[in-house]
Amino acid sequence: MSEPTNTQQLKTACFLTLIAIVPQLLFLFSTLTDSAALWTAPVAAFAYAASIFSFLGGYWWGVALTTRPQEQAIFVIAVLPALLSFALFLPWIWGWSWPGPQLIFLGIAITASFLVDWRIIGIAVSTPTWILARIIASLGLGSTTILIGAITVASNG
Repeated sequence: MSEPTNTQQLKTACFLTLIAIVPQLLFLFSTLTDSAALWTAPVAAFAYAASIFSFLGGYWWGVALTTRPQEQAIFVIAVLPALLSFALFLPWIWGWSWPGPQLIFLGIAITASFLVDWRIIGIAVSTPTWILARIIASLGLGSTTILIGAITVASNG
């Protein structure tokens, strides 16, 4: 596996990582400005955040498989985003309060996800540019998801 060795090689990946915040910002804007979107925007925001979070777990799995296959704990950590995203979806099926509280919890998990990148995966791909992009993306997507959840809880309150 050929690892990127400089900032130029990571430019596209970092750019796309940061662009990944844009859909959530659009859902936030819709939640704030369109009363007709008070249900659809948070639901779409949940689906988007859960997809991104699950993708991160797959990324962790792939990096671990190619760089540290002997460390089984990484594989356990890598499946948690998909399992958590699915578990946070279940309250909707059961008719419980959803998606506000689940958006908040999912946003917290996304915000903290850069710690996995930095602590576990960062060893394999330890460029400051990449880590900075992941911190910004995690904080951006996570905090936006939390905010959408808080607005949803307040509007249903």
